[in-house]
Amino acid sequence: MYATAADIDATYGTELLDLLADTAGDGVRDEAAIGRALDDAGAVIDGYVSARHALPLPAVPPLLRSLAMDLAIHRLALRPGNMTDEIEARAKEARKTLEAIGAGRSGLGLPAASPAAQSSNAPVLIAPAKRFGEIW
Repeated sequence: MYATAADIDATYGTELLDLLADTAGDGVRDEAAIGRALDDAGAVIDGYVSARHALPLPAVPPLLRSLAMDLAIHRLALRPGNMTDEIEARAKEARKTLEAIGAGRSGLGLPAASPAAQSSNAPVLIAPAKRFGEIW
């Protein structure tokens, strides 16, 4: 999981989840709905990130935490009357960022792999060393 309900509360205030996760209309958050939305956001992120990075990641980059929050909020806002232009725009931007990460046009902010760990598809020429004085 890339983000938690506490992350959303700390970033956007408790009122947002109180409103979006009140699935019964009784003024009480549906914690299970929040968990499902966060899990769904994590699955979307994994789909893009796994194209370039081994999962699980060693740590949750702040960028992915932010994207997970935006995607989870969007998921919760799909109920009639909850969607706003801002929520829609943030989710669209999150998906664009994830597409860029998956395509290798954007990074996660993780430390770069050591050069020895990186692979190249470049051809390698192996030949005996040239001896001075030989005429070809």
